[in-house]
Amino acid sequence: MSTLLRQYASNEPVAGELPSRTTVVNNLGVQGDGVGVSTPFELRDHLLQAPVRRRGMRSVDLSVGGATFHVLVDLDDVSWHDIALNGHRLMADRAPELLDDIEASLRLLSTRPPAWQLVQRFIVTLVPVQADETLFEAPRLLTSCSLPEYPLAVFLSPLARRHIPPLSLAKQPSVRLLAENLFHESVHQVVNYEILTGGLLPEEYDSSTSPKIPIFWRQEDAGRNKAWELDRVLHAAAVYSQLLWWRESELRSGELTHEEQITILEATVAGLQSAEYLVNALTDHVDLLSPRGALFVGRLHGVVQESRVHLMPLLDSVASGALTKA
Repeated sequence: MSTLLRQYASNEPVAGELPSRTTVVNNLGVQGDGVGVSTPFELRDHLLQAPVRRRGMRSVDLSVGGATFHVLVDLDDVSWHDIALNGHRLMADRAPELLDDIEASLRLLSTRPPAWQLVQRFIVTLVPVQADETLFEAPRLLTSCSLPEYPLAVFLSPLARRHIPPLSLAKQPSVRLLAENLFHESVHQVVNYEILTGGLLPEEYDSSTSPKIPIFWRQEDAGRNKAWELDRVLHAAAVYSQLLWWRESELRSGELTHEEQITILEATVAGLQSAEYLVNALTDHVDLLSPRGALFVGRLHGVVQESRVHLMPLLDSVASGALTKA
């Protein structure tokens, strides 16, 4: 089992053994020493075997904890069209609204080594987006997402300061919720890296022929996919498993506002149930994973069960305190 997977399925930091950004990029097929705002686009061209072209782009750079992050504020129309985030457009004219909160969330993440060692290696470019008001009927605004063909890039909207999965929504924006969503996306980035470099799924895997797993918390939502392919379930199981320890540390921090506490408490209860469901679904289809993927799922199962044991007393305690303050 790779060092990445060993870290990924536990809470123990092993930062010295993880690949650098440059190594990640090289392993994905793009050679060179420089990693910058355009790197996810160069990786996209390589992965899709598309012609390499120069792109018009501009970013605001943030330096936090020894790492530089590039917040994209301008991109040429052709490159944006390639991204195909239907119903969204680059938040070029309003990006400054998010910049301070993005920087503050990165600084919070830098104080959490198990999360930071993934964020600083697997996120390079941050792309603020907003709903495209020119459309007659815009789809649901995304919170945050990572697209497999754009490694190291995270797309996020202002909603990332209020919504955390599966269904918790705060009334007020919160840097802490934004930090969780950036960590969330870094986990997606690691899983994508492992899949692209041949780690978790067999070579013959095809999402178009994959079994579909019903997602119980989406069944009453008309605007969302109600069943996921195994690769998407694998992504989600890893994310929800990792969010358990993140949310536990938040609830134990003593630094949350009352609304943050209620929001994270609700998400932890629902997230534990979601993590158990997703890991069990993968276990039922473990024969369709690679040997490393099967081992990874086994480790995730252990993480979720261990988390349940020490989360339940904390959840009872926090819930009692939150109700008293309400």
